Amino acid sequence: MADLFLSYARDDQSTVDMLAAALEARGYSVWWDRHMESGAQFSKEIEQQIERAKATLVCWSRESAESRWVRDEANYAAERDKLLAVTLDGTLPPMGFGQFHALSLEDWKGDAQALTPLINAVAHKLGDEADDRAPALPVPEPKLKASWLVVAIAAFLAAVGALVIPTLIADDYTAEEAMQASIAVLPFEALSEDESDEYFGRGIAEELLNSLSKFPDLKVAGRASAFSFEDSDALNNEIGEQLGVEHILQGTVRRAGDRVRITASLTSAGDGTQLWSETYERELTDIFAIQDDIVEELARVLQFRLGVGAGAGRAEGRGVDPRAYEAYLRGLDFWHRREDPQNRFEAIASFKETTELDPKFADGWSALGMGVAWSSSYVKEAFGFDAVEVTENALRRARALDPGNARANAVLAAWEKDVDAALVAFDAAYDRAPNDSLVNYAGGMMYEYRGDFDAAVRHFDRALLLDPLNLTVQRVRALALGAVGRYGEVEDDIRGLATCGELCDYGHVIMAANGLVASLHAGEPAKISRWLELLGHNHARAPSQTEYDRLWLSWLEGRAREVVDGTPFTAAPFTDAQNFSLGVGMATPASLLAQGGQVENALDLLEVGYRKRELFGANDFWPLLDGRYEFPDAMRRHPRFHAIWANPDMARLAEVRRAAGQTAGLPLPMPQ
Repeated sequence: MADLFLSYARDDQSTVDMLAAALEARGYSVWWDRHMESGAQFSKEIEQQIERAKATLVCWSRESAESRWVRDEANYAAERDKLLAVTLDGTLPPMGFGQFHALSLEDWKGDAQALTPLINAVAHKLGDEADDRAPALPVPEPKLKASWLVVAIAAFLAAVGALVIPTLIADDYTAEEAMQASIAVLPFEALSEDESDEYFGRGIAEELLNSLSKFPDLKVAGRASAFSFEDSDALNNEIGEQLGVEHILQGTVRRAGDRVRITASLTSAGDGTQLWSETYERELTDIFAIQDDIVEELARVLQFRLGVGAGAGRAEGRGVDPRAYEAYLRGLDFWHRREDPQNRFEAIASFKETTELDPKFADGWSALGMGVAWSSSYVKEAFGFDAVEVTENALRRARALDPGNARANAVLAAWEKDVDAALVAFDAAYDRAPNDSLVNYAGGMMYEYRGDFDAAVRHFDRALLLDPLNLTVQRVRALALGAVGRYGEVEDDIRGLATCGELCDYGHVIMAANGLVASLHAGEPAKISRWLELLGHNHARAPSQTEYDRLWLSWLEGRAREVVDGTPFTAAPFTDAQNFSLGVGMATPASLLAQGGQVENALDLLEVGYRKRELFGANDFWPLLDGRYEFPDAMRRHPRFHAIWANPDMARLAEVRRAAGQTAGLPLPMPQ
């Protein structure tokens, strides 16, 4: 009984001869038709040997893909879970076999070391039976077991198979090494003059991007970075160089009445070679079927061309009301242009409309939860609803419909103040989409809250690797580095982003404020002074959008001046805590207010912030660190401060932070 049966086309005999010899040299017994005894009945002997062999290695090529014999042998092996595959000349496996990963031997010249991935795959397939003959080689264990996908990209991939393949990413690889296979998805160009086609094309591209981010071995450039090249004249090689990717997916979309035509193509970023292209034209109600076909075929190409396995998907997304899906895509488009507050409102309104049109569409609920959770300071006045209530309901509905929904779990991980529930949510999001920049961004914020800044920085690093041009990721990563004393590594870059040019908007104010926050934490007075000057310059050109923004920035500037030149910082009494809202947390403003002499007012802010779920917002961790923002002792010994930390979720947070070695800012014993 042979270990391996080789299936191949006669034109490839010379290469197969070398391959058989190399496998035998590694201790495997190999049968192929050159071993047939003279006079043996050809088909009968083949049938007996393929049945007896422990595995069948199919050698795909242009010739073998057309061979009825090779296809029959491959099908026989696949039905018995005995199929392994290689491609000798770059030919993709034929229809019906795309879900079986084919290792590339396109440039193989007989080098034994180059066969290591194949030897590992053979050992993995044969299991312990091969261990006593094959040399001791590390067999890669699956880091993330994944299903073959036929994807309904109404949101994410839908699993329809059960093929499990081992990932090639070792745990000790760097992020760069682990994601050498890489792709950017550019906005699909609208070919009609209908303005709605523009967001439709961007939305289709974003959903493809979200789907591909679930491939565990594939680096997918984040949305902010990839979409920054919309309407750009940059060549593919320039885009690839700036985003650090090897492949570009792009396309067009045209709608006419009830019909839609979508063209998608995959090209090499290096030389512009087109690797795959297809056009789909159907009824608009079949939009999900079109997306199924695009991603199924794209996944097949990716699985071979880029050497990646299938991602982990979900069986959700079919049957979505087309009107709801269009509202959802429109909302995503507005959301990614939310620097303008009106666009933020339009995004939330569109997400709300999505859930009303189709209450069973999980991604509609997850998008609504995201929009409201990260816009809490805006929604009450604009929509008249309670942000906490709407966020909780939306994320709960999304996870009930799709428990592994990456976006819903990522937002919950960053927003939820129960540290244990947040960790569970993050694990679910990361299992579903490990290469999604939003998931890693949310993970960084969650770990900051827990006091594990090493883990936070790792996830922010990964988010930035995936989305290198995303200014928000750059900003929050810089703050995390500041928390661990590494702000100097990125200070010049952040200053460049914060410096106004011909245009100056409130984003420059926020970036300068972040720079001042990080430098004031533990920086030199000279650096603090430069950031203070930049903030003042930006604020004069782009005034605060709300009275509360103006207030907390005045407290920040007052504390900075006290450090720089000794000017005493005294905050005026503040009596509007019930309405105070920044959307970025109340901890740092409260600490500054207390340092300005208004301890009782500061405690008012903390109590309101706790009730509103805005006590510690995104990156508002400074009062829980040793430094110039730490809650002053007078607060930490106050009975009202202790009462806040006596709540079960706060008590658990204190326990987790102490276990991480972070005790700054936590309650101190009250005076006897």
